[in-house]
Amino acid sequence: MLILTDLGELLRHPFSALSQIDARRRLADGLLALGLSVTLPAAVAELAALGPFRPPPNLGSLPSLTAQGADIYARWVYMHRFLIPVYGIGVSLVLWLAAAGLIHGIARALGGRGNFAGLMKLVAYAALVGQCPGRTGGWSAGGPAGRGDLSLAERAAGGGDAAALRDLD
Repeated sequence: MLILTDLGELLRHPFSALSQIDARRRLADGLLALGLSVTLPAAVAELAALGPFRPPPNLGSLPSLTAQGADIYARWVYMHRFLIPVYGIGVSLVLWLAAAGLIHGIARALGGRGNFAGLMKLVAYAALVGQCPGRTGGWSAGGPAGRGDLSLAERAAGGGDAAALRDLD
């Protein structure tokens, strides 16, 4: 339940929430958030894999070898539909750890203070925010919280960016 309250706080007041998470939460809480952010898309993909095989549409408009290759690829993906999300979990975890290590290394080289565990906590919660719908862009980029509600004139005037910055904290 703590992860959900932290996530809600991150969505409402990201800068103050990050400092509170850094002070209050342990590394294990951050790794749990990272695990949730990585396994949630895989769980959705596993549920989607229960559906029937659908060949790619409009293969007739492609050259014959390209159409054949697309069909072979679609069938290969369908045959491995339960295994691909499991590989995705491992690859995502490795990439998030590598990104945190790279950021930490660059920050230390530039004279930053702090430990890797603290950064990993914050990176994990940032990864979890990326799974949320709405203004974070997790499930949709448009809508009332995204850029979809601004007119062309408001976008040109920068109205969305200024409003978004005011709402951050």
